[in-house]
This record gives sequence, structure tokens and C-alpha cells, in this order.
Amino acid sequence: MMEKRYKKRIAFIISDQHFIPHGGIGSFCKSFFEMAERLNWRVDIILDKPPRNSQLLEYFKKEEVSLFYSDSQQSYSIHNNIFLFSDGVNIEKILNFRNSLMQAFSNNVYDLIITNTLEACLAGYFLGFSDLIPFVYYTHNENAVFLNMPETKVFNKNYNELSRRMMTLSNVISGTQSIRNKNAIKENYPSSNVVVLPIPIAERELLNTYNGEKEGIIFIGRYEERKDPDFFIKVIKETKLPAKILTNKKSVNKFKQKFKKFNIINYEIKAGIIGKEKVNFIKSEKLAFNPSKQESYCLAAFETLHSCKTLALKENEWWENFKGLINVTTRKTAINDILQLYNEPFDSNILLKKMKEKDSRTDDIWQKFLNSYNILNMKKSNSNTTLIRELKLFKILSIHDYFYKNLKRQKIAIFDIKSILSKRNEVYFYYTKNNTYMSLINDFSELKVNDMQSNKLFEI
Repeated sequence: MMEKRYKKRIAFIISDQHFIPHGGIGSFCKSFFEMAERLNWRVDIILDKPPRNSQLLEYFKKEEVSLFYSDSQQSYSIHNNIFLFSDGVNIEKILNFRNSLMQAFSNNVYDLIITNTLEACLAGYFLGFSDLIPFVYYTHNENAVFLNMPETKVFNKNYNELSRRMMTLSNVISGTQSIRNKNAIKENYPSSNVVVLPIPIAERELLNTYNGEKEGIIFIGRYEERKDPDFFIKVIKETKLPAKILTNKKSVNKFKQKFKKFNIINYEIKAGIIGKEKVNFIKSEKLAFNPSKQESYCLAAFETLHSCKTLALKENEWWENFKGLINVTTRKTAINDILQLYNEPFDSNILLKKMKEKDSRTDDIWQKFLNSYNILNMKKSNSNTTLIRELKLFKILSIHDYFYKNLKRQKIAIFDIKSILSKRNEVYFYYTKNNTYMSLINDFSELKVNDMQSNKLFEI
């Protein structure tokens, strides 16, 4: 039986810092991979350095996803000491992403590059990939989307300014989660190429009906000022309702200390979980309250909307992404509104039906988006005929073998990669789980699975 062939190959670039189960970017990475599998696309993960141990890493290992990162990395210690209190653009991270991209492209070609990370976008742009492949800079930083929003303390002013400028670069596509965000980006940056690309749900089982017991109010997020956990804790103190916290490991003790300070004992905290454990934890709560001050979309609310009434503060305008699905209150009326909503009867299946309808459109939107970018119309070059000459000698040739065996390369130059990308209108590509193959004919019926796994060259 021949190894499975994929229709597309996608490069998802993510930093090790965000390659974690509880963060928004990590959740997006997982949900994008699962959507891609449904569409018969293969996703490779490109990192700036080796990933840390986490349930997300274990998940991708189980799925046998290829992870690419440079053999040697620049240290971030100097950068971290310089930007101790407010992060700036990490030059060393750009270099690491650049080298990781070159390693990935020495084994594969890609139909789409996508990233949420500024340094990764800069690395890919500097290499010139956006001239040859659809290149999506997917929004995550709220200060890049909304100019009237106060600057966060996470990044300094110059970082945010450069993040905004990415949306004006030639051939960089600004991907965002909602029409509201698209309108804001287009108003702020009229020259931007912005597209609504909805985020898939990270845990598919959230779309299933839940018949178990429901109790408590859930808060999803780190313990940091912009998420406003102190106001959530105040609500718990005043309402005396059970609290459920889904956060990261670093925030666990901070929540425990606050609960102890206010003599709150009826709470449960989970950190860094995914899969059924996460789904059951979210599904079992009766109400979600998200007082977060600054969000571009708020993935935490997006996850709870499948399961229960979700409440946001009207003052924090991100809730407008979920009009018709979310409840709003104010800081003055939150206590009374939460008690009322908590005790009201509620049929979660009505809300779940709406979220299923929303989800059902997501895969199709992404597929139509990628199909609309005709790679044949991207910039091409006739500067290298070596590839065509080599392919005439072989029925099929792997990218890796072409570079290292046929061209005798010790190191791959960007010119080598572009020589393949610029010939995409003349070459057929065969994507398997771990390799990319090239041919002048679109017929791989004679190949055997052992041949594909060994990267063997096939003579005509």
C-alpha cells in the first residue's frame, strides 16, 4: 500500500515560548493542524529552538508531525537581560527562525506559511518567501489591531509599532479571526491585504453534547493584569460561588495565594491540560466569566461558548466579536448579573447548535482562501534549469536528495530553494507525512511504500 499522499503542505511557524497547551497561539497551532488533517493538508511545525516538554509536544509526537529547528541556536540570555521589564524585538530569535526555515525548506516545499510571531514573520520576509508562497501573519497582538487600545506591558512601544507595520508589507497577508478585526485593520492600514480566517476550535470534543453535572464559574487565563484575575476573584468572594481556574503552571501559586488571602476555599485549579481532561473541565462549569481587559479576539471566551453562558465586561470591547453568543455586564452590576445568570435555567444545546454552525464554515473558508492563491501567478524565475534537467533523468526525486545528493550541497542557499519554488508551474509535488517529492509527471501509481520511506531515487 502506498504511503498517504497529501494535497498541500503547510509551514506553521511558532516559537518554543508559545508551543504550550494553555496559550492562545499553542491552541491555535493544535486546532490548525487538526483542521489541516481534515482537509488532507500536511502541517510541519517550525520552531526557533527545541520545544520544551509539554502535553502539546506529546500530542504532536503522537501524530508524528515533523518538527524543524536549527541544529545550533542563538541564546536569548543577553536579550532577556536587556529587555527585562518590557519585551522588544528579539534579534537572536529572528536568526534562529531564519535558520530553522532554511532547514525545513531543505527537505520540503510549502503551499502556505503561517505564523503569529513577529520575529518569525520577519525571518520569512527577509528570506523572500512571501514573493513565492502565500505568507500569512495571523493577528494575536491586540495593540497591532486596535490603535486606540492602551499599550500592554508585555511588549514595548517599538515592538508594537513594528508589528503594525507588518500588515503593510508587500505580499504579506494579514489573517484575522473576525470581520470586526478585519474592519479595524483595514481602517488603520488601507494598503493591507487582510483576510478573515476564523480560528478552528482547539478541542473538537467541545462540540459534543454534555450530560454531566455542572457547577461553578470558570476563569481561563494567566494571572496577569491584562486578564484581570483580581476582578474575577472579587466576584467569587462576593457571590461565594465555586471557582474553576484553567491557567499555566506559573500562575497556580498566584491564584492560591489570592484565594487564601480572601478565605476562599471552594475552588479547583488546572494547569497546562489538553484533550479530554480540558474538555471535561470546561464542560462541567455552569458559567464562564472573562473580565480580560485587552484582547484582539479572546480565545478563552471562544472555548467556553460551546458549553455554557459566557459573560464579559461591556467596557472591554472584544466581546463584540461574539455578538449574539455572549452575555455582557459591567463592573458595577457584575455581582448581581452573575448570580442571576448562574441560577437561571439554561439549555446549553441551543448555544452549542450555534457554535456548530459557526464551526462548520471554518474548514471551507480556509480551503477557499488557499485555493484562491494561484501559485502559478506568484513571482517566477527562469534562472535555473538544473532542476528540470535532473527530473528528466528520474521519475521522482525527493527535495532532500536533490539538494544533497544530486547537487552535492553541504549547505543550502536561499537561491537553491528559490530555484525550486520558481519552477512550481513546471513540477508536480508529492507530499507524504515526512517527505516532499518532485516529478515532471503527475502519476505516482507505480511507487511502493518502501521506496517512499527510504527517499530512493527512481530511474525511468
